[in-house]
Amino acid sequence: MKRFLILNVMVCAVIALPLFAGEDSETYGDGVTLTEAVSIDTLLTSPDDFVGQTVRVDDVITAVCKKRGCWMQMTDSESGNGVRIKVEDGVIVFPYESMGHEASAQGVFEAI
Repeated sequence: MKRFLILNVMVCAVIALPLFAGEDSETYGDGVTLTEAVSIDTLLTSPDDFVGQTVRVDDVITAVCKKRGCWMQMTDSESGNGVRIKVEDGVIVFPYESMGHEASAQGVFEAI
């Protein structure tokens, strides 16, 4: 059974999202600066170890808010576990067409 927990990576101006479609990529926000990513499964296994820390996650976008583009779901392609990447409305608008693409997101981790 796939497990989807809603965890926010709170991101005011810190998040960046490169979308990789072939060789083209787009960046949203200020850009990803951390060189190492934390796996979604690691975040979900021990979320208390990461709360309040700036983390980077790399994986596949599986859902995007249809109304305002203010959140996206990133899901581990092997386990099916996911985290929700949330921004304040209007700060970044995640394109609905980004679903299915790989992405990197960085922000302060908050368990909800």
